Amino acid sequence: GAVFNSQAGTVTFSGGAAQTLTPGGVDANHDFFNLTVNKSALAVTLAAPIQVNGTLTLTAGTLDAAGFAMTVGGNWINAGGTFTPGTGLVTLSGTCALTSGAGVFYDLTIAATGSVTPQDALTVNRHFTINLGGVYTHNAQTLTLGGAGGVAGNVTDSTAVKQDLGAVTVSTAAKTALSSLSMSSL
Repeated sequence: GAVFNSQAGTVTFSGGAAQTLTPGGVDANHDFFNLTVNKSALAVTLAAPIQVNGTLTLTAGTLDAAGFAMTVGGNWINAGGTFTPGTGLVTLSGTCALTSGAGVFYDLTIAATGSVTPQDALTVNRHFTINLGGVYTHNAQTLTLGGAGGVAGNVTDSTAVKQDLGAVTVSTAAKTALSSLSMSSL
């Protein structure tokens, strides 16, 4: 098969037509470094899981994960676009200044190598997981578990020293803490 060598560049999806992104895999031969969605209309829809080693930027238009898993190794910047997660997992695996832009994640995991600092309020509809070694710095931003359309899910902090989740709101659906948690308010 073909090999896509992302190096350190940026792939930008733009224009007004619907586009489908079929990455071909999530290994070093198919990953992206930086990925930007800047569309005047319609969506970029994933047709398979995707790995972005650098920054994911949503400037305009929609990125529809269609329920596929996404791994992002750098910043997540939603500066005016729309993220539609479907029932997919987003894993943040590197140092990430997370700007959700009022977007919602279905399942969100901070990997063992991840260090996440939200830049605005963060909403996770189902599972929110911090793996052993992962870091979450709430940055005085509210974490909402459930949100509109939220479903029952779990909150797990597998770190040795529990991360301070800050102000946490649980709405619309039950959440089960699968580990001890630290938060400033609930």
